[in-house]
Amino acid sequence: MTERPKARSAGGRPRKALDEKRTERLSGVRLTAAERAHVEAQAARAGLPVAEFARRAVLGIKIAPARAAADDRAIAEVNRVGVNLAQILKALHFGRGIPNDIADTMAEVRAALERLAHDGP
Repeated sequence: MTERPKARSAGGRPRKALDEKRTERLSGVRLTAAERAHVEAQAARAGLPVAEFARRAVLGIKIAPARAAADDRAIAEVNRVGVNLAQILKALHFGRGIPNDIADTMAEVRAALERLAHDGP
């Protein structure tokens, strides 16, 4: 009995349906140098290529500015402190008493919130 070779997976991203493919072009938009610079600056602020920024703007899709690395660091710090607080609450709930480092954790929470309130993310 001969074995059939296994079919190889195509891999990669699945193909889009025909109605989802972006095959049509809309051209002929003329801008002044200042307008083009403005559009490019707005696209950069949103973290998008100019074509994607323009597509979203034309279709009325909300364009949010890209999050800064500082935002990500602030979110990670607050998340880490939140995990510590959840562990403390769990210990209290199960009657294990108050952990020794609760004062340190609360000081971290206060400091993080003050930094966020004062400096922003």
